[in-house]
Amino acid sequence: MTFRPVDSALLVYDMSQNRVTPGERRFSQDAAEGMPRLVSLLDVCREKGVPICHAVSARTLGQLEICHALIPRADDKVLVHPKTGAFQNTDLEAWLRTGKRSNLLLTGIALDYGISSTAREALTRGIHPILVRGACYAYDIVDSPVGTVSKDDLERAHLASLSFMGATVMLIQDIIAALRDE
Repeated sequence: MTFRPVDSALLVYDMSQNRVTPGERRFSQDAAEGMPRLVSLLDVCREKGVPICHAVSARTLGQLEICHALIPRADDKVLVHPKTGAFQNTDLEAWLRTGKRSNLLLTGIALDYGISSTAREALTRGIHPILVRGACYAYDIVDSPVGTVSKDDLERAHLASLSFMGATVMLIQDIIAALRDE
């Protein structure tokens, strides 16, 4: 698959301020450290006309703020998803099709939960998911019947599985470079 910005939109999934604030229950060191790269990706998407959508969970609406560094702008879309995944009971698919966007760049948290669900939902709808490696974050699973599963193992397994199903995995720096070269 060739990445074409003109056919793409960017989704930022569940990136709330608590994910990047040390001491918060759902703090992610990886998300906090990756924030400058994610901000750069949003900036270059805006510069190149790639539409941006922020997906916010209905469960936390009004309780958690969107990450301050990623605050939506007037022309960004904000959608509220009632379940895991950004397509079910939202207008995401219609928004993408109306904008003639057949590729969906996926970023945010958690890769093994909502992002994976969104990628699978995209595939079933004929929309091509592109997982932005370096901007999709996960947490270690410590209380599991199979033992601890590290966030690195989760990332590898989910990206491999989604790639096998037809999704594309691209490094954030490669996407930024492709956008700048456009």
